[in-house]
Order: sequence, then C-alpha cells, then structure tokens
Amino acid sequence: MLPSLKNFFKMHHPLTGRVALIGMLALYFAVHYHAFAFVMLALFEGISPIHSRVVGIARLLLLLTLFPYLGMALQRVYGGRGWLTALKTIAIMTIYGGFIVCTMALIAYVTLRRL
Repeated sequence: MLPSLKNFFKMHHPLTGRVALIGMLALYFAVHYHAFAFVMLALFEGISPIHSRVVGIARLLLLLTLFPYLGMALQRVYGGRGWLTALKTIAIMTIYGGFIVCTMALIAYVTLRRL
C-alpha cells in the first residue's frame, strides 16, 4: 500500500522529489505511531475487566507510555534538536487533547439534547 501512496504523492503534488518524500515520511510516521497507540489502548482495554490496584497502575502506565513514545518516535524519524522535538511533542499532544475535548463535548451535547 505504501508504494502506491508514494506514487500518488509524486503524481498529485506540484513539486517533486524532497517534498513528496516528506509527505511519505509523515504518512509513515502517522501509521507507525497510531499502530503503537492502538496496541497500547488494546492492552489497556484488555486488562480492564480485572479490578485491582496493580492493574489500575498498569493501565495508567499503558496510557502514559503514549507521551514519551511520541517524542522518541519524532526524534527517530525526523531527527533535529531535542528541545525542538519536545516542542513538537507538546504541540501534537495539545492538538490531540483539543480534539478529544471537542469530541467529548459534542457527544455530551448530542446525548443530553436527546434526553
């Protein structure tokens, strides 16, 4: 699938070469990070039927691994200075948080409106 998307970026992007490669790199990074997040959240949900303090701590750690892993993945894929990677990580997490809050507010609004 990725080679066909590479051809798509080269065909439909007005510039060729590096810009198309950056688009593929961004796509590769997004697929890689979201696959990792999916596995972590699947494990989070998989152990949720078990109720104990240890499992609660394990669930919290599973969620908290998403934040440092984003920074490590950004650094590995794009390189650059550490402080710039930290700023990118904070910006991406802020955007994700904003989307989550807006989605939850919309769901609450729709649910309460139907009551």
